[in-house]
Amino acid sequence: ALAVAAHEIGHVMQHQEGYIPIKIRNAILPAASIGSTAAPYIVILGAIMGSYNLAMIGVYLFLAMLIFQIVTLPVELNASGRGLEMLESGGYISYDQRGDAKAVLKAAAMTYVIAAISTLVSFLRLLMIANNSRRRN
Repeated sequence: ALAVAAHEIGHVMQHQEGYIPIKIRNAILPAASIGSTAAPYIVILGAIMGSYNLAMIGVYLFLAMLIFQIVTLPVELNASGRGLEMLESGGYISYDQRGDAKAVLKAAAMTYVIAAISTLVSFLRLLMIANNSRRRN
């Protein structure tokens, strides 16, 4: 629990210091939110209507979600590193507990890696659907 709390404090530190990747992530967030929700429907609508251009608008919107997921990876890893350093330097965990804290933070980071891979696969699927709408015209 301390490792997770320290990770979240790592995000606070990122905001305070103006950490560039978190600024980029936050700037992309509105487009990524729209892309994750609307993009698949726009691609499918474009495919049904035989409109490659409409389908590609959906693909580009979903690309914002993929970029968001990729930019999130270094943000999360950095927050974990900051949190672990804070726990050690503050004496909140012993040397023996360091491995356990690292394991928890690594497991949490892997959820973001899997999310990025999943988003990449979905992006490629939407791109294939959009390209199929082009071939039918």
